[in-house]
Amino acid sequence: MTFVLASCNSKSSKEKENQSDSEVSETLEYNGDSNGDSRNSYDTNAEDQTEVGTLFIEEDFLAQKKADEPEWDDIPKVEEDDKNQSKFDVDPEKLKPLFKTFFGLDSEESNQLFAFKAEMDKLKGENKFDGPEGDRLRQQAYAFIDELKKTKPKTAVPLNDLKSIFRKSNLEKKRKDSLRYVIRESLRQIPQEFLRADGVVDVSYIEAELRKEEFYLIIEKFIEENKQQMVLKNLDDAQLAELMEVTEEEYQMLKETPAQTHPKTASEAEELAKGNLSEEIEQQLKKASVSEKFTERMKAQKKKQVVVAKKFLANCKRAETKFYKENPNWYSNKDGLSEVYLSDHDDYVFLPLGKLSFADQVISFDRGDGASSANPNAALNEPDYDRRVQDYSKMCNLGTKGVLTFQFVDNVLIDVNGPDLFVFEVGAIEPTLLEISKDGQNWVNIGKIEGGTAQIDIAPFINPGDTFNYVRFTDLDTYSAVPGADIDAVATIGGALRLSLDSAVLFDTGKFELKPAGVTAVKALATQIKSIPKGTISVDGHTDNVGSIQSNMTLSKKRAASVAKILRQELGEVAFKWKENGYGEGKPLVPNTTDENKQKNRRVEILVTPF
Repeated sequence: MTFVLASCNSKSSKEKENQSDSEVSETLEYNGDSNGDSRNSYDTNAEDQTEVGTLFIEEDFLAQKKADEPEWDDIPKVEEDDKNQSKFDVDPEKLKPLFKTFFGLDSEESNQLFAFKAEMDKLKGENKFDGPEGDRLRQQAYAFIDELKKTKPKTAVPLNDLKSIFRKSNLEKKRKDSLRYVIRESLRQIPQEFLRADGVVDVSYIEAELRKEEFYLIIEKFIEENKQQMVLKNLDDAQLAELMEVTEEEYQMLKETPAQTHPKTASEAEELAKGNLSEEIEQQLKKASVSEKFTERMKAQKKKQVVVAKKFLANCKRAETKFYKENPNWYSNKDGLSEVYLSDHDDYVFLPLGKLSFADQVISFDRGDGASSANPNAALNEPDYDRRVQDYSKMCNLGTKGVLTFQFVDNVLIDVNGPDLFVFEVGAIEPTLLEISKDGQNWVNIGKIEGGTAQIDIAPFINPGDTFNYVRFTDLDTYSAVPGADIDAVATIGGALRLSLDSAVLFDTGKFELKPAGVTAVKALATQIKSIPKGTISVDGHTDNVGSIQSNMTLSKKRAASVAKILRQELGEVAFKWKENGYGEGKPLVPNTTDENKQKNRRVEILVTPF
C-alpha cells in the first residue's frame, strides 16, 4: 500500500484524441497481469500494440520529452498502484487534519512538509528537480521524515509513504522498463540453436550473457544510437556475434562453453583450478587476430572457473582432513589413489582408495515392481549420474521390494573409524535394508538406510578385523513417486586393496615354487601396491579340497611364503608390515563341487591396508 500525493488536471478525452503519435509512444508502459501472463499487455493509448518477441521502437519513442507537471490539487489517498488515483481540488490547509489522522503530524510538522513541497514545485517549474538541487531537497525531506519516524513509531499509514511525494519523475524509468521488458521477452524467444552448441548440457556462456543486465544495456544502446527497429527473435549467429563484439568463430566457441563449471571430483577441480579453458579457446587467445572483447570475456570466465574450483577443493580438503583425523593410523597417499567425490546430495566423500573403492560386479538383481531404469550394471564403479542431464540409464532403480547384490573384487569392505560404506543414491534416500557378507552365502544384517543417511558404520555389527566382499540392498516397500532406491554407485570409505592370483598361473600342480610366469604376475601386482606408500600386506594361500586337510594347509602356507618373498623384493621390508597365512581348503570362494569351482578356490590373495 502506498500513500500518494498525485497529479490532477488530466487531459480531456478530446485532448487525448489530438495527442501526437510521438506523445503516445512516450507513454508506453508495461502493465502485466497478476497471473504472470504479460503478453500483449502494453498500454500505448493506441490501437496498435508491441508484439512480444519483436522489438520495434519508433524514433519518436526514444526522444526525451518533459512530462506534464503535477499540481498540488489532490488529497492524500491510500493506493495499491498509480493507475487508479482519484483527483480532487483541496486547499493544502485542509490536508492538515488528514495528515494528523494518517501520520499523526501536528500543524508545525505539516507546515514543514508543505514547505518542502512548495520548494519541489518551484524546482520542477525550473526543470531542476531531477538535478543536483532536487537531490539536495530530496535528502532534506527524507531526513525530516526519518526524524518523524523516531518520534512516531506507530501511525495509521507508514511515514515512509510520504517520501513518495519527493521522488524523481518516473516517466523515463517507465520508458526504460517497457523497453527492457520487450528486450527480455524477445531474447527468451531466440531459438536455442543460436545460443548453445549441440551436446552442451549446461546453460552456455551465450545464454548466461543474454540474461545479464549489461546485455540489455548493449541492445538499448544499439537501438538508441541507430534509431532503428530490431527483430530479436530472428537474430542469427552473425548478428549476435556483432552485439557481443566478437568474431563469428569466437561466438561459436562461446556457444560450446558452459557458463558455469561443475566439478564432480577433486581431480576435475584441480584441472579447473589451473585456469585453462578448452584447447580451442586457448589457441584463439594466443592469436594476434583475437578480438579484444573475446579476450576480456574469457579472462573473466577463467577467473570465475578458478574461484569455483578452489571452493570445491576447499570442501574436498575438509572431507580428507576429517577422515585422517578419525583414522590417524591410516597412511596418507596424497599422490596415489585417493579421490573426493561429490554426491547427488552435495556430500563431499573422501575415498583413500579412489576408484578402487567401488563395487565391481553384480551378483544378482531381482527387479522390483515399478522399477523405471532397472540396469544393475549402471550402479557399478564410479558415480556418473548428473542431475543436470537426468539420464536415468546412469543409475539402477530397485523398484518396490527389489533386491540388488554387489561384489567388491579388487577391494574389500572393512571397519574404519567413522562411516565405512557410502551409497551414492539419486534423489530422496528410500528406506532400504542393507546386508553384508564375506562369502555371498552368510549375511550380516546392518539395518535400514533411510532419510538423509547415505553413509553407514558397520562397526556395531561385526568383529574387529573382519573383511567383507558382498553387499545386498533390499527395498522396504514404502510409498514413493518412483518406487525403490535409485543407486548410482556403492563405495567402501576405508576399504582395503584386494588382489587375487590364480594358482594355475603361479604354480604347477601340487608345487609351491613360482613358475616364471608366476614371478611376472606377482611383480605386476607389486606395481599396483606401490600406489599405497605404507601399510600392512597380508598374503593368504588357499587350495581346493583335493588331498588331505593337513597337506593342503601346508601347501597353502608355502605358496603364500613364495609370493610374499617376491613382493618383499619389489616393495622393500621397511614400508610395510607383513603377514603370511595358509588356510588350505578352509575358505573356499565357491563350493568344491565342480572342476571349475575348484580352480576358483585354488588361489593366493593379497590384502593391502594403509594402516
